Amino acid sequence: MPLIKKILIAILIVVAFFYIIGYFYPAKWSVKRSVKINKSAEEIFPYLNDLHKWSEWYPWTREMDITMTVTYDGPQSGIGAIRKWTGNSVKNGEIEIIKNEKNSGVWYTFKSDQTKIVVNGSIRIQSEGEMCEVTWEDTGDSGFSFLTRFMAGGIDEAIGRYFESGLQNLKTAVEQSAR
Repeated sequence: MPLIKKILIAILIVVAFFYIIGYFYPAKWSVKRSVKINKSAEEIFPYLNDLHKWSEWYPWTREMDITMTVTYDGPQSGIGAIRKWTGNSVKNGEIEIIKNEKNSGVWYTFKSDQTKIVVNGSIRIQSEGEMCEVTWEDTGDSGFSFLTRFMAGGIDEAIGRYFESGLQNLKTAVEQSAR
């Protein structure tokens, strides 16, 4: 058997393997992290509801892509507020607040040219005495693409570390703000 034929068969087997494995991963996925903040819900909520304030804590910043530019559409805060970005490595994307509950949290959609998947997210505040627990969660559906499902299999670890970093940044920003 010629070497080229063996190489092509080996490539076909590898592709088939990843194709089959990809379909065993669930289409729906979720990433969720929490942090306790020593401030009231009233002091935390503005950092979530105003997308301009996200620059104080959001982990995906210009440091990741020095060509990144961020613009805003819609109202300053609340439902309809939109944060858009563009850059060489981060491509184009946007976050839009689609629901908010005063001092309880915000819900948003996240769209990016990189993923082609619409992500539904929330950042919720739960009061616990003199402190609050803030929980950040994203959910998505990888659809029928075996490649997207395969990649989503590691999304909790890949995105979770950014959530942890962002929540720590939020904690620092809120706790250091003046009362």
